Amino acid sequence: MAKMIRWQEVISKIIEILREGPKYPDEIIERLHKKKKKRDKTVERALNTLIESGLVKKGDDGRYYFVSEREKIESLEEYLAKWMHSLRLIEGYLKTGELRYLLTNQYFRRHLETGYPDIMQQLIDWDSCLNELKNLQNEFEKILEKESERTKNSVRILRKVVKSALKLEKRTPEEIADIVSFDNLFGDIAREIKFGKGSINLKALTPEYILDLVHRVENIYKKIRELERRCENLRTMLQRYIDNLVSEVFYGALLRGYCQACPPKMGREQK
Repeated sequence: MAKMIRWQEVISKIIEILREGPKYPDEIIERLHKKKKKRDKTVERALNTLIESGLVKKGDDGRYYFVSEREKIESLEEYLAKWMHSLRLIEGYLKTGELRYLLTNQYFRRHLETGYPDIMQQLIDWDSCLNELKNLQNEFEKILEKESERTKNSVRILRKVVKSALKLEKRTPEEIADIVSFDNLFGDIAREIKFGKGSINLKALTPEYILDLVHRVENIYKKIRELERRCENLRTMLQRYIDNLVSEVFYGALLRGYCQACPPKMGREQK
C-alpha cells in the first residue's frame, strides 16, 4: 500500500508541474527531486501511464503537455478514482498471489470479459479443463467407493494400491503383492485406525483382484494425468497474463472494460 501511495504522489506532482506549462523530462525530474538527474524510470513510467490515460501528450519537440480540453480528457480526480477502483480489484491478489481469489471476483471478471478478450478466453479454457478433470476424478472415486464396499477396504487404501500399481512397468504378481504388503500400507492403515473412517481387509486385495481393478481404471487414470498436465499448463499461461496485467495496474494503468462497480465513465456509463 505504501508503494501505491508513493505512486499516486508522483502522478499528482507530475500533473501539477505540467499544468504550469509544457516541460522536458529532465525538467520534470529536477522539479521532483530538487536536483538535476538525467533519467528516472519511475517518472518515465508515470509519463507513459498518463499518456495512455489521455491526461498527457508528448509533443514533437520532446516536451510533455497536459491535455486540458474538457471534452477530451478526464480530470485528475477522475483518473485517480478509476485507478483506485482498479487497485481495489487487484488488492487481494497483491496480498495473496492466489489466482482463484482474483478470478472469482465478479467485478474483475467483468473487466476481463469487456476489456481483455484474450485473457478471458484463457480463463474459459482453464475452467473447462478443470471441470473436465473434476468429472473424471469423480468417476475414478466412484469406482473406488464401489470397490470399497465390495472388498471392505477404505477408499484411501484402494486409492494408494491402485496408484502404486499403475506406476509399475511390468505389474507382476510378486510386485503387486509387495504393494499390498502390510509394510507398504502401514502408514495408511495407521491413519484408518486412528481416525476410524474406514475398514481394512488386506486379504481381499489379491494380485489377481488388483490387476483386474487396475485394468478397469487405467484409461480413466491416464486421462486424469493428461488433464492435470494440461490444466497446469493453462494455469501457468493465465498466471503470466494476470501478473503482467496486475503489474500494469499497480504502476498506474487503468483496467480496460467496465463493471457494475466502476466509477462513472470508466469504459461505459453505469446504468
